[in-house]
Amino acid sequence: MSEPEHYPGLFQTAEGGWMTHKDFLSFIGGASPGESDTTERAMAWLRRQGVTGPIESLSPEDVSRLCAAAQKIILARKDREKHEHR
Repeated sequence: MSEPEHYPGLFQTAEGGWMTHKDFLSFIGGASPGESDTTERAMAWLRRQGVTGPIESLSPEDVSRLCAAAQKIILARKDREKHEHR
């Protein structure tokens, strides 16, 4: 397997897509509740997921796995909020 491509400020996903670091942190920040800065929430959530190094070193598989985990949390929260407001 070849080394994944790296472009400053961009992440590649395992599916071959690309996203900016800012978009990644904004999305991941949605998985962490709170009113603090999105980047702070995102970094705290990533630490809870075991990411201890710089985010720039995330592999495409890591990016996809973390986005999928965040998506599950975000969807579960929205579903719960939807049911609470009925």
